[in-house]
Amino acid sequence: NIEDSGLDRRTHALVRLAALIALGAPSAAYCCQVEVAREAGASPEEVLGVLVAAGPLAGMPRVLSAAPELMRALGVPGTAP
Repeated sequence: NIEDSGLDRRTHALVRLAALIALGAPSAAYCCQVEVAREAGASPEEVLGVLVAAGPLAGMPRVLSAAPELMRALGVPGTAP
């Protein structure tokens, strides 16, 4: 639904990532969406910035739960399962 959204691929991927955080999605969903965002040109800093932006609305428990999943999806050392 990228075309229907009117958003560019990068923005679309980051918005979907924020939705996953708000929903408390499983780790596999984060891995896939981070990959899509990175392929669309999002930097690791932007991916992690979604946590900051989503925090006040999604709630800190959701953000704290998503943070290690995003770090693993980004390949941050020391975050392997």
